[in-house]
Amino acid sequence: MKLEENPVFRKKMIPWYDSPIAATIRLLVAAAIFGFSTIGIQLVRETPSFSAFLWVPSILAGLSAILLIVSGFRLIDAFLENRKHREAD
Repeated sequence: MKLEENPVFRKKMIPWYDSPIAATIRLLVAAAIFGFSTIGIQLVRETPSFSAFLWVPSILAGLSAILLIVSGFRLIDAFLENRKHREAD
């Protein structure tokens, strides 16, 4: 008799970096970085001598916005998956 590769009684292994706690921490850190970069953009716009450096906070804001979106989707996905498993039990 061949053993099943995916037995029903085993739980799905979730790596630590893909857990809901890690996604929440990533979301909070990305939100703080996004806030910091928006303050940097405002500062650059108020100070004409810093106008050459607008790209730094702009890239920081863009990358943190992408991280916010990705972490948000992962957190929502984890929430819906946990909800689906609770309803099945």
